[in-house]
Amino acid sequence: MSAKDFALAKAKETGQPYELTSARTESSDTWALPTGKWSVNRHGTTVRILRAGVWLPTDATLQFAPGGRVTPKASAVSVTFSGGGTGALLTGVRDGRTLSLTWPKALPKPTLAGNVATYANVLPDVDLQLKAEVEGFSQLLVVKSSAAAQHPDLATLKFKLDTVGLNVSTDATTGLINAVNPAGQSVFTASTPMMWDSTTTPGSTPLLKSNTAAPRMLATAGETQPAPADAFVPPSGAKDAQMPTTVSGGNLEIKPDQALL
Repeated sequence: MSAKDFALAKAKETGQPYELTSARTESSDTWALPTGKWSVNRHGTTVRILRAGVWLPTDATLQFAPGGRVTPKASAVSVTFSGGGTGALLTGVRDGRTLSLTWPKALPKPTLAGNVATYANVLPDVDLQLKAEVEGFSQLLVVKSSAAAQHPDLATLKFKLDTVGLNVSTDATTGLINAVNPAGQSVFTASTPMMWDSTTTPGSTPLLKSNTAAPRMLATAGETQPAPADAFVPPSGAKDAQMPTTVSGGNLEIKPDQALL
């Protein structure tokens, strides 16, 4: 008996839908119905990943991996974040293609809270945060004081850019950041990096944000703390601005709006 016939027989026998597990994908599942028909449930995003032959529910919660880097428990994109030191700040691998960004200075060991890693005081009174998503990742700089906003390193943010099998470019009109494979297909994309001054909202601080996500998303050591509210989205009423971004000389350069700082 084929897998399909078996699923149909079980559905008829039990009077309940029976999953055809051989047809399961990262974002869909197929069910035999007692009526002899089929139903396909398609999810809007990746809900599971296949690891070593076993399906696991997606989980972007961060953890320290052997070797010291930080990884989400189960995500569709292979992502690692720095565990501190001079290595790559973040590395994303998708379809055998790799993109890495490196902060220009040594990083402290991050504090993990849910799917967010916080690197405290990468500049005086400036925190760097990385957020893991099921299908991508984002980064955020939190500028915590007006004095910190005057730091010369905030005039232009420079990240060393390394890729394998990718060409990264920026669109001068839309600000879109696009990493394509040799066939011209997008592997990683990011909208224009944004910054906002949320001092116009109660209890908030100036923030600089850029993100890198999979195309379909148009998407203290060992200590774990409760996940914070999503600071990666500007609050209502915050003043915001786009940050011009260029790829030059092996660097990804982001230029904050100094008037907003």
